[in-house]
Amino acid sequence: MSSLRGTPLHELLNLPLFWLHMSRQGAPSLPPERIPYGPHARQYFLFFKPHPQVRQRAETVVYLHGGGWLFGSPEAFTPHARVFLDAGFPAIFPSFRRIPFHNFNDMREDLNRLLTRLHRLWKEEGWTGRRLIAGGMSSGGHLAAHLALDGSALQQCGWQAADIAGLFCCGAPLDLDCMPLTAVVRAMAGPRDSEQYRKANPVLLIRNRKSPLPPTLLIHGTHDGLVPIESARSFAGQTANLPDVRLHFHLIPNGSHLDAASWGHTENVVRREILGWMCLIP
Repeated sequence: MSSLRGTPLHELLNLPLFWLHMSRQGAPSLPPERIPYGPHARQYFLFFKPHPQVRQRAETVVYLHGGGWLFGSPEAFTPHARVFLDAGFPAIFPSFRRIPFHNFNDMREDLNRLLTRLHRLWKEEGWTGRRLIAGGMSSGGHLAAHLALDGSALQQCGWQAADIAGLFCCGAPLDLDCMPLTAVVRAMAGPRDSEQYRKANPVLLIRNRKSPLPPTLLIHGTHDGLVPIESARSFAGQTANLPDVRLHFHLIPNGSHLDAASWGHTENVVRREILGWMCLIP
């Protein structure tokens, strides 16, 4: 098995064990509220609140699940929600339309609808001034980067760049040029020479950016078999010329793609890295 580490086959063979560990985690103490943000069945989010006895933090996490823009659901990743809730962070876990019947243009529209609905939710909760921490695993990290870093979309939906307290991405494809153009990537982004592909590539959101980057945490396994580590390294390298960059790149030695998501079911260094970073956001 060790000889396969760093390959898609290794990730596939370890997926059943990952889901077994996830299934053994208990549900949050308070059930989430399911809130639609559009007419499609996948346009909804789960709204988790910490237990009243837990001191609530000043930021709310918006966490987008992984699954290659094709699989997964917010419900399947509730163990990750428990991590945030136990630390006092309310959490938003969105669903979104997926390939093969939808592509990045539809997902970007979903992010806009989500942001607009969250702006209304903030008013309903009396959360004026409460900032967002955007995060995600794998394809969810790709979408989290778009949610956090597209300043014009934020403004269009009632938010400002300053409302983003931070961004964290685990095993995320942040520079699509460093990804093999698989059928999955092509279904989401389109051909490399297309306008859709350009819009779908998160690295372009920072290549010509003038404003400071929000505090950013990148987590990636050195032997990720699905998302080459060069994708995250390229993204990090593009921040070199930005003003006041607060970016931390945490490498998981010999780590796989699934190791970057292991913090949902295991108390480990990745979980401590994420929570430590979140609690130190200024």
